[in-house]
Amino acid sequence: MRLTVSKRTDLAIRAVRFLAAHEGRVPGSAIAEAVGTSVPFLSQVLTPLVARQWIESRTGPAGGYRMLPGLREATLLELIEAMEGPIVDGRCVLEDALCDAADPCALHTMWAGARKALVRSLQDVHVLD
Repeated sequence: MRLTVSKRTDLAIRAVRFLAAHEGRVPGSAIAEAVGTSVPFLSQVLTPLVARQWIESRTGPAGGYRMLPGLREATLLELIEAMEGPIVDGRCVLEDALCDAADPCALHTMWAGARKALVRSLQDVHVLD
């Protein structure tokens, strides 16, 4: 697991928090301006959250995005995994590969504990906290 998240994930978190602060449907242009991106890129960023049914998207003159109830229960870990993919246990901190269980890297044991603690922390924080 990397210790960084992509720009897309950062934008998704900021967009979700912006939506939470507004009632009803919000135009994509307003969200894009608030989070500092373009409307087409915002659409790409929010696609995984629409697929998870955390956000509703509508096109047209009365369109925009609206937060759905399930998002209030979503954890930061769930949002990160929705954007970045599942966290892979056993990933080596020193190389971009799985750590060989028979011959682990020097940091394997310490990194495994740190990764578990980070995952637990991300599970304990709701996206809107």
